[in-house]
Amino acid sequence: MSDSAEASDDMPITSWNSSVEFYVVVSMLLVFCVLGVAGNVVVLAVFCRRGDQLASTVFIVVLAAVDFSTCLAVVPFTVYIELVRYNVGVDFVCKLYQVCCSSHLYPATALSA
Repeated sequence: MSDSAEASDDMPITSWNSSVEFYVVVSMLLVFCVLGVAGNVVVLAVFCRRGDQLASTVFIVVLAAVDFSTCLAVVPFTVYIELVRYNVGVDFVCKLYQVCCSSHLYPATALSA
């Protein structure tokens, strides 16, 4: 693919510079998703088994739970949105994606208070 400002039929100018870059980013998102789920499962298993009620333990458990839900919901949804190049075709799916992206902010904000 050339570096000219011409748009191809399958990829608009405002999208990725090359299909290689696109697939690298999607692959990285999937790897982060798998590693994030696995790592947060380990953290949740270890810290929930302890049973102590220290503030630091509660903080770590809630942070791992928020990150776990992000890795399960937001990252795969982002991969899907990237694969269809933001052409979801249904308004509800677009709104659901925005809710998923912003819903993890509320527990994270509550943790910082």
